[in-house]
Amino acid sequence: MSEINGYFDGDDSSELLSDDQIENQIENELDGIGRLSRRHPRRRRYVKRYRRSKRRASRSRMLPTSNLTAKAEFEKRMGKLPQNIKEDLAKGRLQIVDGSVYGTRLMGGQSQIEVLHNADDKEVGKTNVNARKLEKDHPFLCTGIILTSGIGSKGDNTIEDIGNTTFTRMPSPMLNGEFNLEVGKKTLIPETTMEVFNTKNQTTVREGYYKLDNPKWIEPQTEIIFEIKTPVPVAAKTYVKVQFVGATLAKK
Repeated sequence: MSEINGYFDGDDSSELLSDDQIENQIENELDGIGRLSRRHPRRRRYVKRYRRSKRRASRSRMLPTSNLTAKAEFEKRMGKLPQNIKEDLAKGRLQIVDGSVYGTRLMGGQSQIEVLHNADDKEVGKTNVNARKLEKDHPFLCTGIILTSGIGSKGDNTIEDIGNTTFTRMPSPMLNGEFNLEVGKKTLIPETTMEVFNTKNQTTVREGYYKLDNPKWIEPQTEIIFEIKTPVPVAAKTYVKVQFVGATLAKK
């Protein structure tokens, strides 16, 4: 596994213990068990317990994302977190919570935009991140994306106009476009059709919701670049709103 800003590329579902602690525990147990006969009750209990734990772990890894909550997906990937965050979780200073990252921008008359900009400041209704970056030590596991649009009354990109705009599923012309997601210089989702946000006739999901089969880490203090392209310029006064939904950390 290669380390990037304290996070790791490979999947890791280890407990909130250091590698040395885990290794010592295993070695101590094996030393004692190894001296016992195969029929010894203690050894048989150990084997039975170990087999049961391996089966549970195997089943959890095989469960599709659609069957897991964002919190459960986050817990599966604990091993990707920096050591200081693991320690804060283990000591109860932090907890895993549902969360979202969002941004809204005027797209009217254009065929290509980045929804989040590095000049943006937090403003209710417009975005909940500064400079399109998460705060330090607040990693976010994205399990789904919601993309909606709406027609404003003025189309002037002010918070007043955005606040009075109703956002719903994107119209067909926009669904013919594509999007991509990058965090820093790392591509999380390459150019993909926006048809994945087409929730027409789907009554069990939110409008414009696309659930990721492979959840993505969004690392703190790294620019979130969400780009939209359409074949032709969209209608005047059109706003788009992107919401990344998933799990993050908060103080207890």
